Amino acid sequence: QIAQAATASAQSLLKQPSTKVFFAVGKSNVSNQYKMGLDQLSNQLNTYPVLKIRLKGFADPTGNAAANLKLSENRANAVKSYLIQVHNLTPDRIMVLPAGQEENSSDMNYSRRVEVQLVK
Repeated sequence: QIAQAATASAQSLLKQPSTKVFFAVGKSNVSNQYKMGLDQLSNQLNTYPVLKIRLKGFADPTGNAAANLKLSENRANAVKSYLIQVHNLTPDRIMVLPAGQEENSSDMNYSRRVEVQLVK
């Protein structure tokens, strides 16, 4: 029964909306204002070892597409590094997906982000 309750709790976490970490123009460093949310996700990962985390990085559409793809990857890897260094998460539990530039967004600030999603 305890294992079933833990599985049900983990399943409910998978339904939560993604956490978003936003970045300054051309930057890939994680600012302090987003670290608390990442800390909470790390606690959930430690509680439910069956869960993993997916980091999907984005950049705004200004500039070179290849450079924006690299920037989106650097942003996702910055979040990954934080989770590994601060919370000792193992790299095999973290998937990085660079999405590059977001073409259809009218909000440039929203485009500069990493979406952090718990997955199984």
